[in-house]
Amino acid sequence: MKKLSTLLLGLALTASASAQTAFRVHTFPSVMQKAEVKTRPQAHKAPLNEDKQLGKLIYASTQDDYEKNPGVIKFYTGNSYETEKVCTIYEGTDEILREITTLLGAAWYEDENGDGAYYGYSAINYDLGITYPQYFMKIDLETGEKTNVADFTSVKNGWQIVEDMKQNPIDHKLYAVRQANDGFYSEFGTVDPTNGEFTVLAEMDYWYPSIAYDADGVLYAVRPTMKSLGVNDQGQEEYEIVGSVLATLQYEDGRIDEVDKVSLTQYEQPYKLYYTNTIAVDQETGEIYGALMDCFSWNQTLYTINKETGELSYKGNCYNTMRGFYIPSYKTDSREAAAKVSNVSSEPGDKGQSITLKWTNPTKQVNGNDLTELAEVRIFLESPESLPYAVIPAEGKMGEEMTWTDDDPGEGVRTYFIVPCRKEGEKGYPESWSAWGGPDAPAAPMYVTAERKGSSVVVTWPAPEAGSHGGWYDGQGVTYTVTRYPDEKVVASGIAETTFTDTDLPANDVLAGPAHETPFTSVINTYEEGEAWTIIDNNNDGTRFWYSSYAPTGLMLYTNNPGDSDDYAVSPAIKLEGGKTYKVQMTININYPYDEEDHPTNLHDFDFVAGMGSTVDALTNVFYSEREFKNPFYGNLGSNHFTAKFTPEASGNGTSPSTGSPRTSSTGLPSKSSASLKSLPTTSPSAKWRLPNLLPPTPVSPTM
Repeated sequence: MKKLSTLLLGLALTASASAQTAFRVHTFPSVMQKAEVKTRPQAHKAPLNEDKQLGKLIYASTQDDYEKNPGVIKFYTGNSYETEKVCTIYEGTDEILREITTLLGAAWYEDENGDGAYYGYSAINYDLGITYPQYFMKIDLETGEKTNVADFTSVKNGWQIVEDMKQNPIDHKLYAVRQANDGFYSEFGTVDPTNGEFTVLAEMDYWYPSIAYDADGVLYAVRPTMKSLGVNDQGQEEYEIVGSVLATLQYEDGRIDEVDKVSLTQYEQPYKLYYTNTIAVDQETGEIYGALMDCFSWNQTLYTINKETGELSYKGNCYNTMRGFYIPSYKTDSREAAAKVSNVSSEPGDKGQSITLKWTNPTKQVNGNDLTELAEVRIFLESPESLPYAVIPAEGKMGEEMTWTDDDPGEGVRTYFIVPCRKEGEKGYPESWSAWGGPDAPAAPMYVTAERKGSSVVVTWPAPEAGSHGGWYDGQGVTYTVTRYPDEKVVASGIAETTFTDTDLPANDVLAGPAHETPFTSVINTYEEGEAWTIIDNNNDGTRFWYSSYAPTGLMLYTNNPGDSDDYAVSPAIKLEGGKTYKVQMTININYPYDEEDHPTNLHDFDFVAGMGSTVDALTNVFYSEREFKNPFYGNLGSNHFTAKFTPEASGNGTSPSTGSPRTSSTGLPSKSSASLKSLPTTSPSAKWRLPNLLPPTPVSPTM
């Protein structure tokens, strides 16, 4: 079998030439972390203001932890499947305790001196609903350091689970809901942050898994709505969850009542809330974010909740089951202060000796009312709590575009905080922006092409067009170092040209990275096996394949939204021989069947595709298609088996398909991918060589 020589171009870059087979979804969804590849990291433009595109930062405590390591995580609302672990709750050596020790009732609390931390109850969640508290603790979200405030280890049976806490920004007290003894109702009370003691203020009429305060002290909560099914043979009344509500609560004189409520819906259907949920209000915008679990998938999904209509807007899938949402925000001097500026950008001056900021002034106050006056805009460095670096008059310029130039930015990253002031010195919400001062290094070229000519490979790339950090870059005197992998040979150094011909290829062709032999089988029973697949969200809608440990395990795509998903799950590299025919078998499990009367839209479109790389552009060979597939299985889940034949044109690294996606509303798709690929006897034509786009060489700036 002929093997492809694969080049990796550029210092600390990685690429591979591989024929790959994938499962493409035309119509449906979910999220999966990108597989960790044991190769060099990619060079890329430094993300100075990357968080501006990522949405809101949220902290949470994990219950069912994806890494089986419950703790505190942080993530951005625009990228909910990529999380960072702040700390782990249990740090002992007992692996079982590590998996089941979590943080309940987690919340941010800030004292009168402005000192804040993330508080909660560490607890061991045994089977059969047994939960033993350990410590009331506080956690430094910057360092992950944990401090045990109070010892609850002597409390065993009878501890009532504190499910959620939130600080009221008006009276600054820490309020909480905990389960009543019968589990059907909640109790509302306060928690003393010095010892974790819960004081009951009122019995609640329903079970509320989560609460949240907005900046004006309005209290919100979510709860399921239930219908009685009557009394069973044991004399117990049974219930069915039929929907859920967002309730506005008011506490007064020992009572807490729902003063308003709105039914939660998604795509005009009732949302059936189930089990573990958490909500929080973004203090800057008033938006309510929630990680909500429904009765169908038993997985949490990230939404925003419309307070007026109850409509849920999908933001992304959640890998972990979470509690204790906390959205950090700056404080303003008053609720009538100016809201944030918008449309911030920056432009470097000649040789980076100046930085010009541009922004649009707000038209609203932080309370949502119209902004009728504006006095000035203040610029701060490093922190909005420091002394102002510049004060720019802005009288009457609500909604107008403004600029300001820093004539002495120094060299390196400069972080500005732009703060509009309704009145002189009255701080509104700050907006941060980072820019590069002084000469910048050249950015890496974005693309490179490689073409095989006889026994050589000709590599071509574009010159960098910008500075690596968005700063000033003159484009002169740049040289390149070209490194070939996996033999890690520097094949060119200090060259000024943007093309290079490698005439010294290894005598024995090599493969970049591991490739599987045939027959290849992937049942995706473990997180590690799922990580070996490449996940592509081609339309960037936040819906992706992801590994699910719920039976049947596999890569899962989940959606309640009919329409095109354009999602891919691409198998690991497999060694294939050009012209030989291979048998591909796939097992796809689909929730909810087609029904002509009740579920006429439960139709599924998907393809099996192959190509010479793990990118959408490379996956051009469609060798099997299904259109409007009608899942025939009734019940919760049905397994469908598909078989196809595939003949690659070229020898090299190839792969096998994954899981599918439906075009339907109210559809969950746990997909266990029992993918296998076997060679079949056949005659074959001569193989054709293909080299995909590779990553670019590393430019070296003469000024750095």
